[in-house]
Amino acid sequence: MYKKYYFLVRRSPDIDHSAPIIHALLKKGIPCSNITLTDLSLNHSNLNFDENKLFQYIKKKKINTNFLITNIYISFLKKIYFNEEHINFEEFGSIKKSIFKRVMRISLLKVIELLFIFKAIFYSIKRNKIFIIFKDKNFPFKIIYYLSKKNHILNLPHGFPPWDGAKDEIYGETVHQINLNHSLINSTFFSGQNNFEWFYFFNIKISKLSNKIQNKKKIFPLRYTHEWTNLLKKEIFKKNGNFIRKSEIVVTYFAQKDPSSKDEFSNFILEKAMLLHILKNYKEIQLNIRLHPSQLITKKNSFIKEISNHKNCRIYAGEKTSSFELINNSDIIMGTYTTALLDAVSLNKEIIILKHLTKINCSLEINKTQNHENFKEIFDTIFKSLNENKKINHAQVYNRLIIPEDYKGQDIFNFYLTKIF
Repeated sequence: MYKKYYFLVRRSPDIDHSAPIIHALLKKGIPCSNITLTDLSLNHSNLNFDENKLFQYIKKKKINTNFLITNIYISFLKKIYFNEEHINFEEFGSIKKSIFKRVMRISLLKVIELLFIFKAIFYSIKRNKIFIIFKDKNFPFKIIYYLSKKNHILNLPHGFPPWDGAKDEIYGETVHQINLNHSLINSTFFSGQNNFEWFYFFNIKISKLSNKIQNKKKIFPLRYTHEWTNLLKKEIFKKNGNFIRKSEIVVTYFAQKDPSSKDEFSNFILEKAMLLHILKNYKEIQLNIRLHPSQLITKKNSFIKEISNHKNCRIYAGEKTSSFELINNSDIIMGTYTTALLDAVSLNKEIIILKHLTKINCSLEINKTQNHENFKEIFDTIFKSLNENKKINHAQVYNRLIIPEDYKGQDIFNFYLTKIF
């Protein structure tokens, strides 16, 4: 009898991690009816979920999807609260709404919180399940832990956990360990800690409302393997026009969300100076700015409106164009501690790690900037090398951070399943 697999995503980027595992399960012969993609909490990045191409791919595979509770809230926002179909560039706090609408939204949120609790209880009733989660912070997840004594819970890290850990209080061993063991981060917030080169996952068997880990293992990230990225290019995004090459050099900057007023994560003054330097001095370049998936326009990043007035600049938000599409269609990828850097490694793109914008230190040693002047030097050097058609090879980094040579030459999807289940 096949087990049932529940992928409990928090944000739309979690689908990037879920899709290759779902593909591996289907490839192994697990019935699509035994796999469910769903959620147990609300997140702004899910406002336009249906536009996510990986989500569309999963639905075409006839995987069970259940986002009814989230869709109720999204429908309310689009049809009643904002009365707009696309609300990526809205900020709740800066838009004046009637007291009645605000009370409606707050009341609906309370109802939705309760519905997610009932949903967690319902999922926990039967045995023979495996829950794949990406963060275990809210109450519905704790209910899953408490009631699912005979089920397995696998905790895969979402994005770059030090962002959340530094903003919010670290309350338990599980979250603490995830924060300390991300593959790319050496964080000033966790000084003296050695980070592992592979992503961690936790096989959690919990009988109480606690975060005690019984078993933890290191696991390579299936999402960034060549086998999966090649499949993305050939099967999922093959008909998309975004893959048509343009004549100019394309640069994509992955902007960070504003999680802190103390600028530990991003120096907004230097960020603006960097972007304007490219736009004003390299007008033959197309600059793409990809906003954080859960990002809403705030006072600190409002300069994006000013920058978007430049003809050689394009702003991307929401789900219509995926991060993978942008990376694959770009020549240079810039970021601080974004997982887009791993996609860029897998796709052999030029990378600039913007260390001068943040106090968090990415452990990748590829074109790491020290200050604004150093950024200008690195950018100009890469720009010239691209014009000279010099080849890029991230093989050593790929073999160290994504998958070692010892694992090559076999079915990587099946091998991944044997490692985690």
